[in-house]
Amino acid sequence: MTVLPTPPLLPSSLRLVLTDVVGAARVDQEAAAGSLAPPLAEAVAAELAARVGLTWRRFGGGGDPPTQLAALQAQAGPWLAPLPGDPGAWLGPAGRWADLLGAFRQPTALLVAGSSTDGGLAAATTALLERAGVPLVGLIQWGGPWRADRRRAEGLPWLGWVNPQGHDPALDPDDAATAGLARVLLLRWQTLDQGEGQSGSVASRLS
Repeated sequence: MTVLPTPPLLPSSLRLVLTDVVGAARVDQEAAAGSLAPPLAEAVAAELAARVGLTWRRFGGGGDPPTQLAALQAQAGPWLAPLPGDPGAWLGPAGRWADLLGAFRQPTALLVAGSSTDGGLAAATTALLERAGVPLVGLIQWGGPWRADRRRAEGLPWLGWVNPQGHDPALDPDDAATAGLARVLLLRWQTLDQGEGQSGSVASRLS
């Protein structure tokens, strides 16, 4: 049994929403006969949170989207919660999920399935979130292969790569990639928080 690398100590104010690419990317396997699995962020949030040292949270089922997001931000951290829908989905008077994340200054990480990295969805969703003013911590690739040179050439704020547990016995999902992802995530969040300091820190607003 492989021992997980110890993730860095994460500040209690590190509270992330995890969303996937526009179109709600799906995991490769079907959940049941003829039906697709849940959106990628929802399907992997609990595992990813545990592996980088965050508590898994869920959006509340009651109230309108702004109320749900406000209630989530009131939860003690550090935590990670999957967005319950496409970030570009229209919600009515509240706008889109991306608009809400921006209005609430909610730090967000974008999860991208390994099979979707070579298309334009990651870049399009990054642009959507940035245009909405979302504090985007960065992008996480779920599943491989990880092509570091290609990811760097894209100019997107990639945090790193994690291989799903048990999906490929030839790859060790518990190697330095997981610990490295946690450290880069923390560094990016700290940089983001310091940049927000001019108008009030993310950490203080989410505490």
